[in-house]
Amino acid sequence: MLESRIGQLRKCPLFKGIATADLERMIRCLASRVETYHKGAVIVLAGQSFHSLGILLEGQAKIVQDHSDGRQLMIASLNVGDIFGEVEAFSSGNWSNTVEAQEACTVLYLEPCKVIGTCHNACAWHHSLIENLLERIAYRTQLLSRQVYYLTIRSLRGRISALLLEESQKVGKTTFMLKMNRNEMANFLNVARPSLSRELARMRDEGLISYYNSSMRILDMERLAATVEA
Repeated sequence: MLESRIGQLRKCPLFKGIATADLERMIRCLASRVETYHKGAVIVLAGQSFHSLGILLEGQAKIVQDHSDGRQLMIASLNVGDIFGEVEAFSSGNWSNTVEAQEACTVLYLEPCKVIGTCHNACAWHHSLIENLLERIAYRTQLLSRQVYYLTIRSLRGRISALLLEESQKVGKTTFMLKMNRNEMANFLNVARPSLSRELARMRDEGLISYYNSSMRILDMERLAATVEA
């Protein structure tokens, strides 16, 4: 069954650099299982003791944080090939957030002990798998650190400006492509999507930036930097 899903698995960063033939053998070796969920179903509930690493094979899901007053904050969107639980799977605690199916989903679960343990088959791909996992955990840690920094900036405009300046600095150009869509950008900055869209439009009208979909261009670097410090 899983051999027919190699295309979806190839999209997962956990399997980067691993040959298709090795990937087919790997899935059997890792004692994996597959679960399906209907739209709106809870895949993992916050507070639940659950220690598997999940890979989305079909559908779309979201990671949300529930507040005591009933509000729900979306932490991240999950698409085909995305991983969830890569930190929680190796933690002694329970899940801190809830994972929900936004549409009908199929999830592949890997057992952590099989991922990081010594493989009795001495599989050549195991070292690459562990390297990819560590790289993914490091990326998630860096992402959380960045989010904390942005949350220290009080104004929405300041948060947007800081993000755009950082992306511009990475490529060394004032014109660049954002790697996140508007929903992902709103979640990352912890703001509502409509509020983000309105502020971007104001910044465009004031001549600070121009944009088309994910393509961004900084028109006034100094003024943009000043909004971060304001």
